[in-house]
Amino acid sequence: MIAARVTVVILAFNEEMALPFLMEGLAVVPDEHEILVIDDGSTDRTAEILKSRGIHVWTRPDAPSPSRRPPKHVRII
Repeated sequence: MIAARVTVVILAFNEEMALPFLMEGLAVVPDEHEILVIDDGSTDRTAEILKSRGIHVWTRPDAPSPSRRPPKHVRII
């Protein structure tokens, strides 16, 4: 049987203050799975903190301004 590999993709924008909660939740993800955070142009230390924890971070160089982002209660799947 082939083991499935899962990639967990997380969108982030200025989430420095929420990172402790995120890291706690990600602790249950098995090591064989990949965690990828797409940093949507954060101006705080979000990307820096995640990278220091060994999480792969991709920063969108063309990230739209915050006023053009959907409201937080909208989920894009």
